[in-house]
Amino acid sequence: MKCSFIVPGYKCDEYIFRNIDSILDQDYKNYEIIPVLNGEWETKAELAKKLKEKYGDKINLHLRDVGGLGRANNYGTEQATGDIVSCLSSDLYLMPGALRTWIDAFEEHPDCDFVYSGYKFVSRNPLDVYLSNKYDRYHLECENFIDGANPVRRKAVARWNEEFKSLIDWDYFLSVTENGAKGYYIKEPLYYAEFPKVGGLSDDSSTNWVSRCKQIRAKHNIPDRPICITSLIDPDYGLELAKLANADFKNYPGHKPHDYRLIYIYGFFCDLDNIQKSTGVFFQHFGHKVIQWIGQDIISLIQLRWYDVNLYADSVLNKIKNHYCFNNQDLSVLDKLRITGEIVYPPIVVGDILERKKAISVNEPGLLEQLKKAMPDYEIVSNDLNCEITVHYGDRPDIVFKSILMGNHVISNTYYPGTYHVQGFTNVPELRRMVSHTIRSIKRNKVEPKKDDIEYYRHRTTPAGFKTKLERISEKKVQKYGRLEEQAHA
Repeated sequence: MKCSFIVPGYKCDEYIFRNIDSILDQDYKNYEIIPVLNGEWETKAELAKKLKEKYGDKINLHLRDVGGLGRANNYGTEQATGDIVSCLSSDLYLMPGALRTWIDAFEEHPDCDFVYSGYKFVSRNPLDVYLSNKYDRYHLECENFIDGANPVRRKAVARWNEEFKSLIDWDYFLSVTENGAKGYYIKEPLYYAEFPKVGGLSDDSSTNWVSRCKQIRAKHNIPDRPICITSLIDPDYGLELAKLANADFKNYPGHKPHDYRLIYIYGFFCDLDNIQKSTGVFFQHFGHKVIQWIGQDIISLIQLRWYDVNLYADSVLNKIKNHYCFNNQDLSVLDKLRITGEIVYPPIVVGDILERKKAISVNEPGLLEQLKKAMPDYEIVSNDLNCEITVHYGDRPDIVFKSILMGNHVISNTYYPGTYHVQGFTNVPELRRMVSHTIRSIKRNKVEPKKDDIEYYRHRTTPAGFKTKLERISEKKVQKYGRLEEQAHA
């Protein structure tokens, strides 16, 4: 498999040698390097001469008078002969072994059309890393998380837009994936990138972010959605919620300016390590805010010093008008903090229910092993909602509710209506005894799940109802100049 590296460069004297050297240093040698010096600048001819003197026929150098990153990438791709194409801009450079990692990924996953990873910024700070996200087309329509340098199979290559001033890598991968092309995500960063320079493309996108985003969305017929959903504790589930509500999903809306009318966050951790990060989700946002408290986050709040709890509740949380939780216990805690909340359940889609197994499902590995030893006469399995009894220890609330809707007997260490509540002891043997006693009681008495419990959740977990609730909040008027939020009464 041959890789074609297109290396577009404009005023790139400072970086291009480092870029080309990083390719030549790769331990996989079937590649070609096609530098495209585009546009005009004073030292262009001298740079071209130095490149030819140093690299000779190791590179296929092209000079173009016309400028523009998109034009340079398209021209270079037309010259390419490789099976895969990477448009590795001149201010980027590969880590050792990066190309072999790409090739291995393509060969091990023949159904993938492109391979991508995050990258590290050229910085002494090891935390200056962009890790990207696993591929999901819906998510890609909401925000750009695939850098344009990542390699694409020739059959899936798209043309780069030559008119857009910035965000053209987002436009490019939206074009690549428009007809169902699949991507394979490698979490480890594989190349370095310079921080954006003043006057560059990244600088333009930051300055004109909202308008540039609208331009890309309009081209690809992506609707402008007034609601954004996010989750720092469980981004995968946050994306699932966004799909059900036909909302945007962003990993961290506070990073960039936007014009959302409402931001909903699932989980809001308030421990000292996360309190600023949680609050920062609403940075640059003067619209409606919804916090979905999930239980563990309320514990993280009340474990702060009482002085800090009061201060944070008064200065931040009481300025947010919409607080949701899942049970009366959490509602009572919020009330004690003078935070007005309500019980709102997440949307649930059950799907087809197969023939229910006579087994017992347990989500927590330690408890599962304990129950297997204590109850050898029962089949006990891991995380299978298609069982007549399911045990949830610290499990996600929506999974508990889904099991109830499927007509199962549900045992949980968190109290929810319709469940068998088992106190969440940290003493595992004691917990095992309580759970095993509850299981044997259900079996012995041959209890049937209550239809009223199923109907209770069915009416409160419809995706349409969840979407409508958020839409009604988003349609309310908001005062223009709120500190965190000063919501006008509709």
